[in-house]
Amino acid sequence: MKKKILVTMALLIGLSLVAYSGVRPSAAAPPERWEYTAFVEEYPYEGGPTDTPLVKQETVNSLNKLGAEGWELVSTTGPGGSRHMTAYYFKRKLP
Repeated sequence: MKKKILVTMALLIGLSLVAYSGVRPSAAAPPERWEYTAFVEEYPYEGGPTDTPLVKQETVNSLNKLGAEGWELVSTTGPGGSRHMTAYYFKRKLP
């Protein structure tokens, strides 16, 4: 019985070594590199947010231009309290 166990263990170890020898660790891919930018739009509030359109066409054009240049919108902050601006945050991969 001991002999069968020893033979089985030797066989398993041998197969493991053969299988492991064929596995090569792949070279790690370099980390992705990003660049960031922000676009800030200020609102000339007088009586509150209802005095200004939600999104001006000029803003839409600017955001579309950034998108065409490969920038991806990742976050925004909107007006609130005494803040009279909206910030748009973008990123894109570096070549």
